[in-house]
Amino acid sequence: WYKEVDIASKLPPYFRHIIIESHFLIQAVFSDPQLSRARIMLTQYYTILTIIDDTFDRYASLPEAEILANSLERCTPDHAMDNEPEYLKAVLNFILDTLEDFEKELRSEGKTYSVEANIEEVTNQSRIIYIYIVSSD
Repeated sequence: WYKEVDIASKLPPYFRHIIIESHFLIQAVFSDPQLSRARIMLTQYYTILTIIDDTFDRYASLPEAEILANSLERCTPDHAMDNEPEYLKAVLNFILDTLEDFEKELRSEGKTYSVEANIEEVTNQSRIIYIYIVSSD
């Protein structure tokens, strides 16, 4: 998954590559073989949160962070996103595409409530990170 989406080539080298660490942490918590999908999805989820955190914390300007936070809150690209750098568009598309993949995978089992909770959590986390960064300046 990580190599397929190739997010590393689309971003400046500011974010932490902790996918392996995330996977091993999740493996320790969900070690049963029948929980492999949960491990995969949680690894993807933590990768999303890491990229959001690193984008807000290390690279994006405050106006860029605000536009990204607003776009994530609506789960759709903001029109202001058209004028933003390519890396910011790549971050947003990566997050939205991953959440869409979650929905496709879980819809067949009637578990879209899980996806809705994940989307809500991603938007909440992005807003919290943004507020923290704004208040620390």
